[in-house]
Amino acid sequence: MLRVPGQDRPRDRTLHPGLVPDRRPRVRRQGKGAARGPAGDRAVTRSRRAAGLLLILALGATAGCKYLEKRQIAQLLDRRAAALAAGDANSYFSTYANTARDEWPGLASAREKLAERLKTQPIPTVTFVKREYFIKGEKAVVEERFTLEDKARAPGRRYDETGHLTLTRGPDGWRITGGDEVLRLLAGRIEEETLIEQTLFRREAALVKKDIDSYLSLVSPRYRHKGEGPAELEAKVRRNFQIYDDIRFRSFDRKIWFFGDTATVEQRFSMEAGQVGTPQSFNGRERFELERTDEGWKFVRGL
Repeated sequence: MLRVPGQDRPRDRTLHPGLVPDRRPRVRRQGKGAARGPAGDRAVTRSRRAAGLLLILALGATAGCKYLEKRQIAQLLDRRAAALAAGDANSYFSTYANTARDEWPGLASAREKLAERLKTQPIPTVTFVKREYFIKGEKAVVEERFTLEDKARAPGRRYDETGHLTLTRGPDGWRITGGDEVLRLLAGRIEEETLIEQTLFRREAALVKKDIDSYLSLVSPRYRHKGEGPAELEAKVRRNFQIYDDIRFRSFDRKIWFFGDTATVEQRFSMEAGQVGTPQSFNGRERFELERTDEGWKFVRGL
């Protein structure tokens, strides 16, 4: 075969021995930057729209379930508030689960004490200021801020509190399982606070009068604080009574926390006294621990 100058050499189309020509139709692959036809673009658009619609529907269904659960819990808590306003202890506890537990004063005792308290007029008033719902599966926690006013005993008491109710969902719907700060107040906390304050006031009177026997009668035999027992505490108090005269004592801004049969008290104080004829003043904050005994609340730490 003659080769003409400028003309490429013809390709040798002879197959290599053992090779068979590929007769399959070639398919053009679409890369990221490859152009699509109108039909392909429409298919992709429809696919994306469908995925977006499914996402919106899923989010809507989740939000709808949360709203329904929140409304069901709110209705339960409204029933509890209405029962309290009506003085109906049985209806109040109908919002509780059979498996409910509470650390203080215990539900068995709380039922009796609440029923007894609601028989006394005037019935305490409770105003719920705000509720926040935290729901996860079959469990929920409701943070509720409320104001409770109890005027059954002069001069009356007002509590601005925040409670954390725990709930669970069972066959009968949502029910309370614990954390009811309203119940704790009405089922004994108010009465116990009154008894604790009586102990605190008796201590203050003993300080002013320098009555060592009255002071020590308020101290538990189990008293321990910074290595001091009852004997060391007695020696310290006697020494202070010898040093200071004309003692005046005032306490305020008191807070009380309960832990079963023990309580922690934190309060601010102002004290004035004379030391060898020289007036002295003391201001500060003190913290005590007390325990419930057959003889009332007594100090076990902090004096």
